[in-house]
Amino acid sequence: MRVDLHTHTAVVSLCSRILPAEMVAVALQRGLDGICITDHVFDGQTLCRNAASPYAGYRAVCQIAEGSGLVVLPGIEFSFDEGDFLVYGLDEAVLQALGQDYCLDTCLALAQGVGSVVVQAHPFRRGGRPVQGVDAIETCNGGCSDAHNHQAETWSQQNGVLGVAGSDAHQKWEVGRCYTILEADCSTVTGLCEAIRRRRVRGLAHYCGR
Repeated sequence: MRVDLHTHTAVVSLCSRILPAEMVAVALQRGLDGICITDHVFDGQTLCRNAASPYAGYRAVCQIAEGSGLVVLPGIEFSFDEGDFLVYGLDEAVLQALGQDYCLDTCLALAQGVGSVVVQAHPFRRGGRPVQGVDAIETCNGGCSDAHNHQAETWSQQNGVLGVAGSDAHQKWEVGRCYTILEADCSTVTGLCEAIRRRRVRGLAHYCGR
């Protein structure tokens, strides 16, 4: 399956201009099998329209995609001092119980406790570095320079940490510009988490262009 693991909707993320219908249309046009909606939440930088409903964008895209054959999966992007982190498989009720009193260690422990997976997004952007304890890092992020992506790929190989890819789309033309190729059935978020934990990632692909 070709899945874009990192996208943002205008429904929740203030920094995105992508409407749900545009997300689905471009994903299908690019030949993706699935997309993950990873809107921002609780980052303290007014990037979230409605912290009380962090999966609203995901639900809106699901409704548009119904019957299209496109798999739509939920995720969340957290921001910490250590960088940005994508979490897949975190139930909304658990997320709401977390509130805004959290840190990276809390997030990692919570994810591990409920069977979620954590991916560090664009680890070398803005002078960042990869951290310990995550399930994977992004080695191909559509919003990063080739140099930063190469750094991440090299670090992934040297340290034996799984590398994945996502477009980090905030505008419609960006959807699918990076995506992950997964061997396993990822028609559910449980399947996606299992594929990442078992490292059932055959390779990464990078698409550039409007």
